[in-house]
Amino acid sequence: MVQGLGHTFSERTFQRIRSSPFSINLDESTSNSNKKVLSILVSYFNQELNRVVVEHLGSIEVIKGTAYHLETALVTFFKDHQIPFSNMVSMMLDSCNVMRGSKSGLETRIRDKHCQTLLDIDGDSCHHIHNAAKREKRKERVVKKVWFESLNTNLHLSVYLGVLPILKEYVMVFQGSQTLVHKLHDKQFEVVTSFMACFIKAEHLHTTPKKLVEMEFSDKMLPLRELYVGPLAEKLKTEHPQHLIVLQFLNTVKTAYISTAAYMQKKLPLNSRTLQALSALDPLVRGHSETGILLKRLSGPEMMGHLVPPQCDVPLEVV
Repeated sequence: MVQGLGHTFSERTFQRIRSSPFSINLDESTSNSNKKVLSILVSYFNQELNRVVVEHLGSIEVIKGTAYHLETALVTFFKDHQIPFSNMVSMMLDSCNVMRGSKSGLETRIRDKHCQTLLDIDGDSCHHIHNAAKREKRKERVVKKVWFESLNTNLHLSVYLGVLPILKEYVMVFQGSQTLVHKLHDKQFEVVTSFMACFIKAEHLHTTPKKLVEMEFSDKMLPLRELYVGPLAEKLKTEHPQHLIVLQFLNTVKTAYISTAAYMQKKLPLNSRTLQALSALDPLVRGHSETGILLKRLSGPEMMGHLVPPQCDVPLEVV
C-alpha cells in the first residue's frame, strides 16, 4: 500500500501543485514511537474534480522541534519533490512562537527566505476559540467546589450551557474540509460580537472590527445583574437575589467574560486587511461597490498579484 498506491497518490499530488497555487497546513507532533514528526496537509484546486481538495502531502521526521529544524525539513521536502515555493499562497499553523514568532518563527523564516509573497492569514483561529472556552470553564477549580453546593453547580452549568455553544458553533464551521476562507473574517467578527453581547451594552456592539479590537470594557458593561448567565441561572438569580453564592457567582462571571473577551481581542485577527479582502470572494456580496474595492486590493502586488496572469485586466474583470 505504501510503496504502491501511496507512492502513486503522492506523486499525483506533487505533480498537480507544481503548476497550481496551493496552501499548506502544518503541525508538529510526537509519533507512537516517540519521534517528532512534521505533518503537512495541502489544499489546492483540482481541475479534474472542479473543486478545492485537501490531501495529505507528507509526514517528515525531524530531529528537533525548533523553527530552524522545521524550516530545514520543509525546504528539503519541497526541493526533493520539486515543489516551487512560488506557488504557495499561505501556511496554516498554530500560534506558538516556534511556528508564528514574529522574529524567528517558521512562518517568518519561510516568508523572508523562500516565499516573499506568502499571505499572512494569522494562526489557527479554532485553536484560539478553544483556548477562550478553557478560560470560560476553569474546570479544575470549579470541580473542587461544585460538588459541595448544588446551587453553585447549577449556576455554573447554566453559564456553560448558554455561552459555550456560541464558541462551539464557530469551531464547527471551520473544522470541515470545505473552503470557507471567504467566511473567516465575518464569522470571527460574528463570534466576538455574539460573545460580547453577553456582558456589553448593545449600543456599543454596532461598530467596526478595529474599534471592537480596541474596545475598553469598563464603561460599556451591563449592570452586574443583567449579565447573561443562561436560563437556569437567571431563574435561580431571581429566586435568591441576595444569596452570597449568587453574588459571588455574578462577580466570577463578570471576570470570566472580561478575561475571555480580552483574549479573543488579542488573538483573533479581526482587523486583518487580508481576511477582509478575502471576504470579497463570497458570492453573497456581489454587486456591492465595497466588494470591487476589496477585490482590487486582493489582486494587488501586496497580496495575490503574483498569481494573476500578466495579460489580465483586473479592474475590467471586477467591473
